[in-house]
Amino acid sequence: MTCFAPATDGGQDLLDHHVAPICAALDIALRVVRPPANRATGLRAKLDGSAFVLWDGSLEDERGIYDALTLWAKLDRSNIIVSRTPLPQNVLTWNQFAPPHGGTLDNARIGAWLHTHLAARLGRPAPPAAPTTTTEAAAHYWMYERPARYFLSHRGTHHQAVAQWRTAFERERGRTVRVVPAQEFSYPTEVVTRAQMWEGVARLFREIAVTGRMLVYLTADYFDSFWCASELLGATELARNQGLLGVVGRGRNTPPPVELALPGRPDTTPFAPVAEKLGLRPPDREELRRFRRLLANCDPLSCAPETVHAPRGAGRLIAALVKPFGFYDAEVVREDFWSVVRVPCPGCAPRHRSADRVDWQAHVAAPPPTGTDAFGYFPAAESDLARGVLTCPTCATRCRLVNRRGARVLWTPVMSTEADQNRPVVRRIPLWEVLPPG
Repeated sequence: MTCFAPATDGGQDLLDHHVAPICAALDIALRVVRPPANRATGLRAKLDGSAFVLWDGSLEDERGIYDALTLWAKLDRSNIIVSRTPLPQNVLTWNQFAPPHGGTLDNARIGAWLHTHLAARLGRPAPPAAPTTTTEAAAHYWMYERPARYFLSHRGTHHQAVAQWRTAFERERGRTVRVVPAQEFSYPTEVVTRAQMWEGVARLFREIAVTGRMLVYLTADYFDSFWCASELLGATELARNQGLLGVVGRGRNTPPPVELALPGRPDTTPFAPVAEKLGLRPPDREELRRFRRLLANCDPLSCAPETVHAPRGAGRLIAALVKPFGFYDAEVVREDFWSVVRVPCPGCAPRHRSADRVDWQAHVAAPPPTGTDAFGYFPAAESDLARGVLTCPTCATRCRLVNRRGARVLWTPVMSTEADQNRPVVRRIPLWEVLPPG
């Protein structure tokens, strides 16, 4: 194992009291890489024959191990990332253990997970039970090892009722249901860029894809939500990939990939007939194509903000090879996709939008340069947020802003063509939210 350890007290403690003893117990040779390290060091770890590459991604200093991190570390399954602090928003790997935004993990919990994970991959007996803590890792990372049978799409405003329905359904049916914890990917009125919005959708799509079936907890405010509508688009795309029809329209006689959860009793019914009765138009081929391209360019497993730069030199050849798969889309290779924020206006947000008013074209299209989009978001410069109040250009609502949850973090690797090769690769962005009116 090659272990990239940050030069912090927490990093040293994890290495000395957990990583090294675990490697000794499992007969794994250990090589440690400490800062300073660069991407060349990270690439060598892949080529030196290491069965595992462990990254301690905790951000307890300015740089951590992120100068050495490369894209292959997210894609190659020999890599494992653990962290005491939340990972950068655009870092997602096949094997990781980290807290959600706002949380922390201690080294004892990380060490117990790592021992269990490595023992399972080596076919060794499981270690003693992990110590309990009050802070758990982000729940969506378990899906690759033991996915639920269903993904449940719902409005966060009904989270308590949904949790009760899931408990009853699992008890009655004996089938597990994945419910994304409230605020795991985004806070309800968070100010985000378009890149952040579609990055969240890409994470949700991975969860839908790994379960293969989706339940819709349909409430009057379901289609008011960008996230819920995106989940339904994701289920439609998944059905297309599987050669199925009948998500929001008629199809052949196959098990429905989307079912309607029936509030009040632990039962479901096919969603397609209900959608047709409500007048929900199925997305067409072009709308699904646009959806796929947005996911390809924003998936945190395979992308990072350096795609804002059009490739040059030898990079053009790589871009030409991956462009047919949707990468380097013209809409994404531009600064405003990553830097212009979208502010949710409480006055323009849809309220109880009916199914027949859902506009899939507007959903996937670039929003207007001024005014609000279909979900009530309007554009603003990141530098304007610190003013504390922004006025909606459509309805003149005064949107009060607050930064009470710290910052989001982005990993921004240095491009080989950049003049400043020593710039920080970790960018902290203050997390702003719109306060409720009144």
